[in-house]
Amino acid sequence: MDPATAQTALRLQLDDISKVLEELNKSNGKSSNEGVAFRTLQKDIQKEIEVLENRTLALRILRSEHDDVNRFQALLQEERQAIEDHQLACRLVSSPVQEEAPKTTSTALILAKDADNTGEENFQNTIYNDLGASIPLFYDYDSKSRGGRGEPSRPRNSTKYKGKAKAVETHIACCACLENKPHFDVLQLACKREENHAYCRECLLDLFASSMTDSTLFPPRCCGNPIPVEAAAVFFTPAFVTRFKEKSIELSTPNPCYCSNQNCAKFINPRNIKSDLATCTNCQTKTCTTCKGPAHLGLCPSDPNVKLLMDEAGRRQWQRCYSCRNMVEMTVGCFHVVCRCGAAFCYLCGVQWKRCKCPFSDANRLLQAAATLDQEELDLAPPPAPAVEQTVQVVQNNDQCLHQAWTREYRKDGHDTNCELCDADHLFFINECSDCALRACNRCMHNRL
Repeated sequence: MDPATAQTALRLQLDDISKVLEELNKSNGKSSNEGVAFRTLQKDIQKEIEVLENRTLALRILRSEHDDVNRFQALLQEERQAIEDHQLACRLVSSPVQEEAPKTTSTALILAKDADNTGEENFQNTIYNDLGASIPLFYDYDSKSRGGRGEPSRPRNSTKYKGKAKAVETHIACCACLENKPHFDVLQLACKREENHAYCRECLLDLFASSMTDSTLFPPRCCGNPIPVEAAAVFFTPAFVTRFKEKSIELSTPNPCYCSNQNCAKFINPRNIKSDLATCTNCQTKTCTTCKGPAHLGLCPSDPNVKLLMDEAGRRQWQRCYSCRNMVEMTVGCFHVVCRCGAAFCYLCGVQWKRCKCPFSDANRLLQAAATLDQEELDLAPPPAPAVEQTVQVVQNNDQCLHQAWTREYRKDGHDTNCELCDADHLFFINECSDCALRACNRCMHNRL
């Protein structure tokens, strides 16, 4: 892509960002995370435009020099032709050549040699090599790969030209895959920990796509701060952004209702629910929002399967989440429970956390949790009572820990690399909280806590 076209594309993106910032300033003010992200992106694009303007000027100068070389080469060719004609005439009349042809200077020979290759393609390559520049595609999409699949396409490689002066291209490390990526292919975030985090295009796509199937990753976030889809939309196709926004309504709806028609089972938008009666826009089936079954007259009858489940839950002392109404079983630990939907509640009474007067924990459950933690760390027989009591205190402090400081423990050094949040066993290393000893993988550390 030539610099002029790249400037036009970047200015169009700059206009779009300015419109988005105007809307954000009207609604949320200048201090919102979305505003910070878009203003940072705006500054980056402005810098790229300035660089491209300088490169355009350099290309114009080089083209002028190229035209001068062509004219000089034409003069040299005329001089050669005149000398050859003079020598031919002397030979025809059997007359010796009185004087030698003027010698061409070394500088003239170099210019003539450079000017021999007058093809436009070779000229462009010569200019780019001398310029030593790299003209990036700031955000580019391959139109052939859209195809309605909803998958963000890979950017075309930046056009790089290697000359005597090597181009300096800024790279930023992705905090997910830990690889260095070009700065124009990553999204930088202002996080609460010791450094800002950045996500490359592939990891950002994986995070947003995973959040649509794993509720613990929704909304996509880093260090507890949500990542707005508008800030990352430049990396995705419009179809993917639309699909994510539709899925966001479903995942952000407490106690979502789905079509009772088993052949449909589509999510029913809350705007299509009136008086505990939900209407599916796909098949027009009406569903009772109380029992989630087909619509019926009068009070909602008790479902036999639900009744059996509730009886079993009573015997096993299970608790229902007040938000999504799913069953939750707690085996060890304190009574502060965080459901997969993100709701926090008391396991004893089921009320939203810190809205009741129930005790914080049960000693027997904490002792069992402490013994389990120490056994995993030491891989020995059950620990003595002092170690258990010390770990009990750690378990009690976990609920208040902000997880600000982390250390990296490597498997090659004999450390357990199993994540306590997603239960995945990682091959190389695990992150351990310096305050509460919680072990978490990179994804859980950045996107779940």
